[in-house]
Amino acid sequence: MKYFSVDFRAIKRSNCFHSSGGKDPCHMSSNGFMITFGIIEILFSQIPDFDQVWWLSIVAAIMSFTYSTVGLGLGIGKVAGIQK
Repeated sequence: MKYFSVDFRAIKRSNCFHSSGGKDPCHMSSNGFMITFGIIEILFSQIPDFDQVWWLSIVAAIMSFTYSTVGLGLGIGKVAGIQK
């Protein structure tokens, strides 16, 4: 849960940094994101037999593959000089 909030804070901070042209230090707190993900975890923990949901593994595999594909594409774009 902590890592998700740190990731979202980093994205928000990056957007702030780029929109201000690097002039604003863009200090952000991840507390709101941590609380949100904590509430989501509590809600999901109330689903009975959640560990027996067969499609959950498929969704997780697709998300993982998509995430790695996006990262690979961004890395190749950065190396090739396409991305600014």
